[in-house]
Amino acid sequence: MPGPSPARPDHQADASTLTGGSAYGLLGADVHVSAEGVPLYLLADWRRPERLDDAWLAEQPSRLLDAGSAVVGFTGRERELAELRRWCTDGPPAAARWLHAPGGQGKSRIAGQLAGELAESGWQVVTAAEGPGAVLPPPGSTDLRPAGAVGLLLLVDRADHWPQSRLARLLGNALLHQAGLPTRVLLLARGADAPPLLRDAFADLSRQTLAPLSATDRLAVYVAARAAFAEKYGVRPPADPVELAHPEFGLTLAVQMAALVAVDAYATGRRAPADPAGLSVYLLDREQFNWARLHRGLRPGRFSSPPWVMNRTVFTATLTGPQPAGTAAELIGSLGLDHPTAALLADHAACYPPPGTGTALHALAPDRLAEDFLALTLPGHPADHPAQPWAPATAAALTRAGWRPGRSVTVLAAAAARWPHIGPNCLYPLLDADPGTAVAAGSPGLAHLSELPDITPELLEQVLTQIPFPTPADLIPGRAAVLVRLLPHRLARTEDPAVHARIHAEHAGHLAELGRDAEAVQTARRTVQLIGHLVAAAPGRYEPRMARALAALADRLGRAGRPDEAAEVQARAVELLRQRPDFEPGLAAALAAHGNHLERAGRWGEAHRANRQAVQRYRRLAEQDPAHRAGLAAALTDAAGMSLRGIGTDDDLDPAREAVALWRTLAVEDPDTHRPALACALLGLRNDLARAGRWDEAVRAGQELVALHRTSAESGGEAHATALSELRRLLTAAGRPAEAVPAGAEAVTLWQRLAERAPATHRAALLAALDGQRQALRAAGRAAGPAPAPAGLWSPPPVPVEVRAAELAQQQDWPGYWELTCAAPVVDAVPLASRLLSAGWSPPDPADRELLDRLTALDPDEVTAAATRAVAAATVRLPAGLHLLDADHVSFAHGSPALALATPGHGTRREVIETLDLARDARATLHQGEAGHSAVACLGPGQVVAARRVGGDDPHFELVRHSAAGPQLLAAGTAVAAARLVPTATGYVAGLRLTPGALVDDGRSELRQVGLEPWGLANAELLAVAPDGDRLVLSDGRRLVLTDTGLRGVLGTATVPAESGRLLDLTFAGPGRLLGSGRQGGLTLWELDGAEPRPTVRRDTPRLRNLFAVPAWQVVGGLAPSEGRVHFYDRRSLAPVPVPPHLADTVEWPRVLRCSPDGRFVAYAGRPVADPRDGSALLHDLHHPGALLHRPPGSLSRTESAVLAARFPGDRDVRELLLLAHHLSLRAADQNSPRPS
Repeated sequence: MPGPSPARPDHQADASTLTGGSAYGLLGADVHVSAEGVPLYLLADWRRPERLDDAWLAEQPSRLLDAGSAVVGFTGRERELAELRRWCTDGPPAAARWLHAPGGQGKSRIAGQLAGELAESGWQVVTAAEGPGAVLPPPGSTDLRPAGAVGLLLLVDRADHWPQSRLARLLGNALLHQAGLPTRVLLLARGADAPPLLRDAFADLSRQTLAPLSATDRLAVYVAARAAFAEKYGVRPPADPVELAHPEFGLTLAVQMAALVAVDAYATGRRAPADPAGLSVYLLDREQFNWARLHRGLRPGRFSSPPWVMNRTVFTATLTGPQPAGTAAELIGSLGLDHPTAALLADHAACYPPPGTGTALHALAPDRLAEDFLALTLPGHPADHPAQPWAPATAAALTRAGWRPGRSVTVLAAAAARWPHIGPNCLYPLLDADPGTAVAAGSPGLAHLSELPDITPELLEQVLTQIPFPTPADLIPGRAAVLVRLLPHRLARTEDPAVHARIHAEHAGHLAELGRDAEAVQTARRTVQLIGHLVAAAPGRYEPRMARALAALADRLGRAGRPDEAAEVQARAVELLRQRPDFEPGLAAALAAHGNHLERAGRWGEAHRANRQAVQRYRRLAEQDPAHRAGLAAALTDAAGMSLRGIGTDDDLDPAREAVALWRTLAVEDPDTHRPALACALLGLRNDLARAGRWDEAVRAGQELVALHRTSAESGGEAHATALSELRRLLTAAGRPAEAVPAGAEAVTLWQRLAERAPATHRAALLAALDGQRQALRAAGRAAGPAPAPAGLWSPPPVPVEVRAAELAQQQDWPGYWELTCAAPVVDAVPLASRLLSAGWSPPDPADRELLDRLTALDPDEVTAAATRAVAAATVRLPAGLHLLDADHVSFAHGSPALALATPGHGTRREVIETLDLARDARATLHQGEAGHSAVACLGPGQVVAARRVGGDDPHFELVRHSAAGPQLLAAGTAVAAARLVPTATGYVAGLRLTPGALVDDGRSELRQVGLEPWGLANAELLAVAPDGDRLVLSDGRRLVLTDTGLRGVLGTATVPAESGRLLDLTFAGPGRLLGSGRQGGLTLWELDGAEPRPTVRRDTPRLRNLFAVPAWQVVGGLAPSEGRVHFYDRRSLAPVPVPPHLADTVEWPRVLRCSPDGRFVAYAGRPVADPRDGSALLHDLHHPGALLHRPPGSLSRTESAVLAARFPGDRDVRELLLLAHHLSLRAADQNSPRPS
C-alpha cells in the first residue's frame, strides 16, 4: 500500500525556538515550535463543554460517553476531589501532581470538575495538548495573562504520552513561573511512573491514584448516569436492577456504559447484556447501526458511505488519530476503497466531528471504547461481533507506511492489555517483522509494550537492538521500562554472581530513569550485597567494584532525598579505597563526592575537610598526569561553592581563582568540552569577589564572562544578557559609571530581542535592565528620563513599600530611602526610619532632621500597638439586631450621614427596615412586616424608598416610600418588579429591568417615567451614581448612557466591547471613572472625560457583583458569589491587592461591603477575627483620626490633615502618633505645592 514519506520518528529530539507570534500566538506564555515551525504543544484557556443537541447525541453511544460532551454530571469521587482541592489551595506557591489510573477511571472528569470549581473561584485554568494531533486554534493570539487570577492550574492530559523533551519545555514555560501567582500542574496519566524531570522542575511533586469505585460510588454513578442518559433519550429511567460486582465496574466509564446500555435497550426494546464485554459489543453495534441508518435514510448525496467503508475508515482514524486535511485525504486514498475520498471524509466528520478546522479523522472516543472497537474488529476474539479479515493487514500497512507509527503501536498495545488476541494476531507479528516500529512509538509505546503479559522476552530484546546509541533523551524512559521488564529473563540466562551484580546495578539505574527512586535504592542495596559476597571470596579483584557500587547507592540515596544516609554510604566507599594505594584516582573522586553529600546534609565542616583532601589528591595526580586537571578543577569549583567558608581573604578566594585558571587552560585545549565549566567557575568567582566588595577584580571576572558568552554558540542568549546586566551593576558599584553605560545598553538590547520572542519569559528581566540602565546613566551624570517599556509589555504592579525600601538600602540610596519613608503611612514610616539610624545617614534639611529624630525615637512595636488602638476607635458595631446580609439591602444616603438596612425580624418571613442617623446616633424603624423587599435606597434619616413584592400566589409589585408617617405608594405594576434603586443628591432613580424605562424623582416635580428606547437601551437594570450625586450612568449590560440625575439629556454613550461581555454590575471608582464587572467575570475601568466613555483598563477576575470603591484605601472590588467573599483591587491598575489592613484585623473574608458616596463610611460584615461566632455588622469612619494613620500622607486632604492635629482623648502614644502623621502630611503638601521661579 503506498503511503506518505516516512514521518520523523516520534523520539527524535525537537529543535525548538521561542516565539511570541506567528499564526499561533500567545500572550502571557511562550510558544515552543519545531524546526519546521509547528508548535510542539498547544496551550489554551480551559472552557466548559458546550451543550449539544440531545437528539444528535443520542444517535451514537460514543457521543454520550465522551467526557467532552459532559452529559453526566460529576458524581462520586468526592474524597479524591476534596484532596485535589486541598492540594490546590494549600501548600507551596508551585506544585505538580501526577494523577494516574487506568483508562476509563474518571481522570478527565475529576480534572474537569476541579477546573470548573477553580475557574469559578477566580483561578486561571489552562490546558496543554501535545503533538501533531493537537488542533491548532484559529490564527491570532490567545491571551493567557493571569490578569487578576488568584491562582493558575495547568491541565496536562495523557502526560505519560508526552516525549520528555516536550514535557520539559512545557514545564519551563513562563506561564508557570509568574511571581506571586500560586501555580499547580495536574498531569493525567495511565501509568504510575512520573518522569524524574518533574522532580527537577517542582520541589513539591506528589502522586495520586484513582482507586476503583467503591460499591456505594458505583451505584451512585450508575443512578446519575442512567438519569442523564434517559433525559437525552426523552424517556423515564428504567427501573431494572443492575449487578455491578464485576471488577471491571470499578471503572467509572464501565459503570456509565452499563447505564447507557440499560437506557438504550429500554428505549429501543432491545435486551441489555450484563457483562462488560457484552456492553462494548452492544454499544459498538449501535454505533454501526447509526452508520447504516445515515446511509440508508438520508437524501442522496448527504451521506453516501456504506457501513463497511465507514467501518474501515473509523478503524483507520482510531489507529492514526487526527490528521491535517491534506494528509487525511492522502491516507484514505491509499486504502484503495471504492468510494470518493472527499465524500468519505465528509461522512466521517459528520459522525465524528473534528474539534477544529483544517483537520480530519478524529478518533472514536472515549479511548476505552476505541480500544474495544479495534479489538472487536481484529480477528481472534470470542465475542459475538463480526471481525474483519482486512483489519490486521490494514493495521500493519498503516503502521509501516509511516502514518504516525508511534500512535498505532501505542493504541494497539493499550488494547492488547485487555484483549489478549491482539498481540499474537496483529501486534507481535508486526513488530517481529520490523522491531524498529516499536522504537518509533517512543517511550509511551515502549512502556505499554513492556507491560503486556504475553509479549516474549525475545521480541523485547529485538526491539532493544533498534534503539540508537547513545540513547536520545526522549527514549531513555522507554528503554528503561523494557529493560526493567526483562530483568528476570536476563538473570535467568546466567548463574554467574558477578553478572547478576552487574545486572542489578544497571537495573537500579533503569528504575531511577523511571523516577522509581525507592525501588532504585533497594536495588542498589541488593547490588552492594551481591558484590559483598564477591569481595569475601576475592577482595583484591572486587573491592574497587564495591566502591563504585557504594558510590552508586549513595547517589541513589541522595536523589531520593536522604542526604545523611548518602554521606554515610559514601564514607564507606572512601574508607574502602583508602586501603588501595593503587586506586588513587578513585579515592580522589570518592572524596569529592563525599564532600558534596556532606554539604547537602548540612555537615559543612566535614564537607570542607573531605573536599580539601580531594583537592590535595587530585593535585598530586595532575602533577603526574595532566589528564587529571579536569578532576582538580572540578574539586576546586566545588570548594569555592562550599557553605563553610568566609568571603574576602585571599585564602578564601584562592580555590575559585585556581579553578578558573585551570578551566581557562582546558577550554583552550578542548573548547567544546570545557567552556561551560569555565563559565560556571567565572560566575562563582565574580559573585564571591562582589560579595567581598572587591569591585575591580569582580569587574575583570565579569568582563571575561561576557567575552566568553559573546564567542559561544549561545551568544545573545539569556546567560549572555544576564552577564551584561551584572557587569553594568558591578561597574556602577566600582565607581566606573562611564563604562557601565555601554554594558547596560548592550544588556537592554539583548533583553529586548529576547522579550520580543518570548515576552512572558523575559519581561521582568527587560524591565529590570531598563531600570538598571537609568541608574547607570544617573551615576554617569547623564540624563536618565523614564524609559518606557516596549510595546506589548505591561507595567508591573506597584512594588510593596518594604521591598522598594530594601532595594534602596542595598543601593545605599539614602536620599531616595528618606523620601520613600516620608511618603509612607506613619505606621510604616517608623520602622523604615530605624534603618537610616543604623546607616548613620541624616537628611540635610534641619526640619527633616528633626522629623527623622522624632520617627526614630519611637519604638516600632509600640507604634503598631498604638495604631491598632487608634484605628479600633474608628470602628463601631451596628446596634443589635441590624445585620448586613447582602449589599442589595444596604444603602447610604447622598449628602447626609444616614444608612438604611433591611434585615430579617424574629420570624422567618418578617422583615424590618431601619435607618441610622450617623451624625446623631439615632435609629428609626420604618417598616415591620412580611419579607419581600428586593432593594432599598436611603434618602436621609427616616426616609427610604424600596421596591417590594406583595402577595403570595398572585403577587403584585410596588415602589413605596417608608417614613415615620408610614408607607406611601409611589408606583405599582409588573414594570417595577425587581427595580434597581439608587439615591441621588436630589432624590432617587429607579431603573426598570422589564421595560426600557426608569422612574425619576429629582426634587423638581412629581415622580415621572422616562422612556429609554431613544437612548438605545433595552432596560435600565444597571445604575451607578457619581460621587457628587449629580451624574448617573444607565446600562442594559450592552450599552452605557451617561446622563444627569434628572435623566433630562444624554451626556455620553458607549457600547460595551465584545471581549468584556455583558455587564453584571456598575459603580463609580472616583470622579470621571466608572467600574464595570462582566457576567462571565472580569473588571473594566472606563474614563468618562468626553462624549464617549472609553475603557482604559481590563483585568480578568471572578464573576463579581455588588461593586464598590473606597477612595481612602485606593481600592475597588466586589463580591464573588462563587466564593461568598469580597475581592479587592487597586483602583487604577485593577491589580489584585490584599484585604485592607483594618478589615483584615477585624474580619476574615469580608462578604458584604458598602461605602458611602462621600467616601467617609464603610459598612461591612464577615466572620470576625476576635470571635468567629459573632457575625454582627461593623461601621468604619474613614475620617476618624485613627483611620488616617494607615493612609499615605500625600493622599490626605487639608481637612483630613487638620483632623490629625485634634486631640485624641486618653492615649498619649496615639496623640504623639497623630501629630507625627500631621507633620508628615504637611511636609507632603509643602513638597507638592508649586515653587516660585
